[in-house]
Amino acid sequence: MSRHFRWVVSVILAAAALPLGAQNFGEITGAVSDSSGAVITGASITVTSTTTNQVRRAATNESGTYTVPFLVPGLYDVRAESAGFKVATRRGVDLQVGAVARIDFSLEVGEVSQQVEVSGGAPLLATENTSLGTVIENKRIVELPLNGRNYLQLVTLSPNVTTEGGSGGAYSLGGLRAQTSLSIAGQRLEYNRYTLDGIENTDPNWNSWIIGPSVDAIQEFKVQTGVYSAEFGRGSSQINVSTKPGSNAYHGAAFEFLRNSSLDARQWLQSQ
Repeated sequence: MSRHFRWVVSVILAAAALPLGAQNFGEITGAVSDSSGAVITGASITVTSTTTNQVRRAATNESGTYTVPFLVPGLYDVRAESAGFKVATRRGVDLQVGAVARIDFSLEVGEVSQQVEVSGGAPLLATENTSLGTVIENKRIVELPLNGRNYLQLVTLSPNVTTEGGSGGAYSLGGLRAQTSLSIAGQRLEYNRYTLDGIENTDPNWNSWIIGPSVDAIQEFKVQTGVYSAEFGRGSSQINVSTKPGSNAYHGAAFEFLRNSSLDARQWLQSQ
């Protein structure tokens, strides 16, 4: 196999995988107008990741709207500027997995050297799509206790999820997969679909998960129960995991399993 042929195959595979990643990426969209409500075309939009300092740029179209797709979940600063107007910045936009955040700007007349900053404020409403789901963010993944460091135990933090059932179709596999019992939105245990960074993570034979990433590697995950776009498909519920993309700061983790019956709590029927 020639080097050129291998390069062509790699490009094709990478292009085929790009739409899959859209399942976990977020998006920032919005409109830019002046104080009178008139749209501003050609306004420059800069989206900066506060974690990695990665910068994405866009411009408003003839209707004054912009879209910055394929963003890794995390915190972003969004900046809008146009000649003859003060620069406007929205800081600390928390973009969750699979979310579409709408950030509109109303620019004030002034010099470009002048700035108007907006930070904090009310939580953003999901106005750009009708999907239903719950995001389990990194804080809960890291701080809540887990028996065996299995992140799927945290799926029950989402509403309409129950574990009161059998082990699903993967019972004969053994291990953690055989112990997974998740009925989401009243569906059967085998009706869940799993993705990892937008890549299929569902066993086609058993409809169970394939790869269980370490909780230290997970940024956040989303449990979707309905009205999601056609890019997901297959299962009636979706469990979409996004791993940590890295940052400018060094970090690490260490853990140890301690399974000692001497530390187990007594059952309520046992005498002291």
